[in-house]
Amino acid sequence: MKRLIPLMLLGVGCTTGPVIPSDNVQDYRMTFFGASASDSCSDDIKAEADTWEENSLIYRVHFVDGPDSARIDVWWRGAGSSESDFTFFGAGTLDGTLESGVFQYGSSGFQEERDTGTVWYDIDGRAPVRFTDEISQGSEDFVITQPTSADGFAVGCVFTVLFNGARLNENDVTE
Repeated sequence: MKRLIPLMLLGVGCTTGPVIPSDNVQDYRMTFFGASASDSCSDDIKAEADTWEENSLIYRVHFVDGPDSARIDVWWRGAGSSESDFTFFGAGTLDGTLESGVFQYGSSGFQEERDTGTVWYDIDGRAPVRFTDEISQGSEDFVITQPTSADGFAVGCVFTVLFNGARLNENDVTE
């Protein structure tokens, strides 16, 4: 389960929407720097959290109803991937403003095929944003939600990743 986020996101049944949004969006480089696992997780999952390796993804926050919208969709792609590689990730809200607010988002029904079977989980994310371009102390909880055929993946296990983010300018979008 090394590098849980990129492997999970690359292996899930995320569907790309009909059109990747390009208006009313802000792109952020999210650097995932730490992880933890709840007591209900197996020792193998806890060990993966303890040996977490830093990695990055690009998140696109789409303000669905316009630039002052509280409703957001979150899209993601790998750092170094092209603009056409964005994939819908989840939906949520901006509580507050981009000067001082919090993105709260989630997604459910993800599945990941593992060597030992299938794992089903939901994702709940929270990311404080400041000055329109800084995200600090964000977290995403990956919660196993259904019985699985995969050994060591118990329902109720929560794998949490921690991240910080920085807004990308137009010249950085192709990173």
